Amino acid sequence: MTTLRVLVVDDEHEKVVAISTELNKLGLPIHIESRTDAASARRLLQSERFDLVLIDVSLPDALDTGPSPMAGFDFYDLISIDDQIYIPRSILFITAKEDKLEESRAEANARGVELCEVHPASEIWRPFLAARARLVYRHVKSEGSTDVDVAVITAMRTPELSEVLALDYGWQRKRFPGDPSTYHFGVATTDGRSIKVVAVAASRKGMSASAAVAAKVATKLKPKYLVMLGICAGIPGKTNLGDVIVASSTWDWGSGKHTQDESGSVVFKTGALQSTLDPTLLEIARDVGEELEVRQKIRAGWTAAMPAGEFSVHAGPMATGASVLAHEGLVEGIVDQNRDVLGIEMEAYAVMAAAESCKCGAIVLKSVCDYADASKSDDWQKYAAYTSAMFFSHLIGKLPL
Repeated sequence: MTTLRVLVVDDEHEKVVAISTELNKLGLPIHIESRTDAASARRLLQSERFDLVLIDVSLPDALDTGPSPMAGFDFYDLISIDDQIYIPRSILFITAKEDKLEESRAEANARGVELCEVHPASEIWRPFLAARARLVYRHVKSEGSTDVDVAVITAMRTPELSEVLALDYGWQRKRFPGDPSTYHFGVATTDGRSIKVVAVAASRKGMSASAAVAAKVATKLKPKYLVMLGICAGIPGKTNLGDVIVASSTWDWGSGKHTQDESGSVVFKTGALQSTLDPTLLEIARDVGEELEVRQKIRAGWTAAMPAGEFSVHAGPMATGASVLAHEGLVEGIVDQNRDVLGIEMEAYAVMAAAESCKCGAIVLKSVCDYADASKSDDWQKYAAYTSAMFFSHLIGKLPL
């Protein structure tokens, strides 16, 4: 269910109570937060997303200061340029001070924002606030923009997305006007929490398609995390077929310069930049991967044929490139770029880069389906997609939301 998230920034308790009471009368699924000063409200907006924000014109800058007559406008100006804040769909200035009404209205108009007089004992402002809240809720509901905690991206519908949709999340399919992607919305109930998830597959394999869908999902649905699931090639001797790799860093192994050495031989000089996993998320993933019970449950849940060897979870570098590899010599060249590399695939770096630009957290969890050599086949793709999705199902409840 879509929830309307509202933040009231006001140090007058009576006014906050009146606003909250009026909004709760609407019968909408609504979550209301309040802050009494600009500094704490700004910190909250940096960590959480809100659809409607009401800002008192006269507002304390911090908890230990008194209200300043026009501090609400200064607060608005700050959050408007703060690149760590998701700008709410709708913002209203509010005031109960009639002596500065015209001056306040002029300041609000200069910012293209409406000013609403809110007197707890008055009835005039109530219909306006109710109508604005209903309008914002209709927009939010039509776009599903506030109800997603985690967005799962896969490169392929089969077997990657199909294994994600096999998770018992009560998936519901949805399409948006003018958007060719199919979105699957579900809820993961784990560790006492209900976590809202959306899953979507890119239109095709490769960095460009995954970057496009990741950026679109991050913009449209504003998840806290983008999670890339699916399959990859592993490095022989470091990973077994079906093992999950948590990408501690990713880079485009094809980025660099082709030139000649003194003898005239063609050489490639890598110039790739790396995207790295947040250290806290890396440690959480490592902790979950080290739990024997988790690994045993994942292994036991697969009833078809499975590769020999133990199932393990690894954390390490993952190389991304535009080409499908089935040649040992090329793999050796990639290992030369980073001797600790564990996996090679075609999308991870693009998703990590998209998350950075959209201010989302990003995690890549891919499972080994082959070794990118002459024996490459599709035999273990479904099993690898399964282990990737199942490890995600154990990890999601540990993510800080």
